[in-house]
Amino acid sequence: YIICLLCVFFWGCNDKLDVDPYTFTSDKTYYKTPDQIKSAINGIYDKLQDLYNGNHIYIHTEMRADNTDYQYYETDRGIQQREDINDFLMTASNIYNQNVWNRLYDGIQQANAVIVNIDNVEYTDDNLKAQHEGETRFLRAFFYFHLVRLYGEVPLKDKPTTGPGDAFTSTKASVEELYAFIKEDVTKAIEKLPAKYENASDKGRLTKGAAYTMMGEICMTLHDYTNAVNYFTEVTKLGYVLLTGENGYASLFDPTNKNNAESIFEIQYSATVEGESSDYIFAWGPRDSKSTLINSAWTSAMGGSNTPTLDILQAYEEGDLRMDAPIGYFVDSRNKVSQESFGGDFSISGDTAVYIKKYYHTLFTVDGRADEILPVYRYVYVKLFNLEALTV
Repeated sequence: YIICLLCVFFWGCNDKLDVDPYTFTSDKTYYKTPDQIKSAINGIYDKLQDLYNGNHIYIHTEMRADNTDYQYYETDRGIQQREDINDFLMTASNIYNQNVWNRLYDGIQQANAVIVNIDNVEYTDDNLKAQHEGETRFLRAFFYFHLVRLYGEVPLKDKPTTGPGDAFTSTKASVEELYAFIKEDVTKAIEKLPAKYENASDKGRLTKGAAYTMMGEICMTLHDYTNAVNYFTEVTKLGYVLLTGENGYASLFDPTNKNNAESIFEIQYSATVEGESSDYIFAWGPRDSKSTLINSAWTSAMGGSNTPTLDILQAYEEGDLRMDAPIGYFVDSRNKVSQESFGGDFSISGDTAVYIKKYYHTLFTVDGRADEILPVYRYVYVKLFNLEALTV
């Protein structure tokens, strides 16, 4: 009786476990419709959120470049690896470096998957297909543009990794090869991306203006100033304007003014969706400010990162109206500001912490969610890039 019962039991279990493997999502089963391609591209945009949010691209750029520093915090040395990047003490095991590297290649992997599959998808709208390919090629180029500037020679992969066997098969490409590949992708993005979107739901997606701007920046990086001017000139034909007025600069960072008339390319965040909010308020706030600077019951220490250096503060001319919008001063006896962390000659007294305040706005009703977005390219950048290229 027991043997018969066991036979029936295992027979039934075996039947339930007999699942067709092709019902699982994979490259062979997923990239079949334009909507699936769009969802995959949205996933690439999500890599940008992660890269510019919790994985701290600003440590490798703004802080490493001496535009910003960090607030030394004796009681919590768990962030020392983050500070090591700023102090040129980075090792191969630095977790923040690994995070940036991994996120960049995560984005490239997903972009490669879209590019190799998009021609197998049946589109009824050729413009939509062109847009999708343009977005993907821009994003892949954007990730490689970060990689080549941060690390120099890196592996160049233009096909998705499909298994452990080809995960480590790529050799490092030269800087010249990387830039040639990047420029090829951006050229195709310029050709395929729309100048603007008609649907409000598409606001914030990549446009031809973003591609022209990146190509101009690439030319600037390579000291090809003549072509840089040509690309920036194309941007000026697309209708972008500078926001002016007393609060013009501050309004660029207002969450209620996202993707405004000066915006060319912004990293999109939203406090209304769980997991989609930005973290600049918390990462860049003075260590002991906690809830003081935000409408929140926040009790944890702030990040104390990306604090303006003395050089940046002195770069503002006396009476410069632009200084009030980005620079804030948190005065409190609890501050633990290390004079050494500001180059040893920081002119602010020990009870005052300097911070970037342009991202400080009212939090979303769900405590702990900020709604700020981060501009990558604004029209003013194009104007300044162009001026520099013309005067070199």
